Amino acid sequence: MELVQILAERTKNVLILMSDTEGGHRASVEAIRDAFKLKYGDEYRVITKDVWKEHTRSPLNDMERQYKFRVEHVELWKVAFHGTSPRWYHSQVT
Repeated sequence: MELVQILAERTKNVLILMSDTEGGHRASVEAIRDAFKLKYGDEYRVITKDVWKEHTRSPLNDMERQYKFRVEHVELWKVAFHGTSPRWYHSQVT
């Protein structure tokens, strides 16, 4: 069997990085995963990683709970959002 043929038959991976902080993030990831399964069968393996929970330390790995609290306290949410948003990006967009 040729190398090209072997590589063509291998399962491809799709990595989706997300944050499970409500707002439909998990539902969107599940919809994408299900769409890949319907369209491509076992040709693709969709891997989902919650970046904050799985790959950061406290307090960042507790973003879900913090997010829910901040949404209920809008002023705190604004401070957190603007405090962590890269200014260079927003200055280019606006």
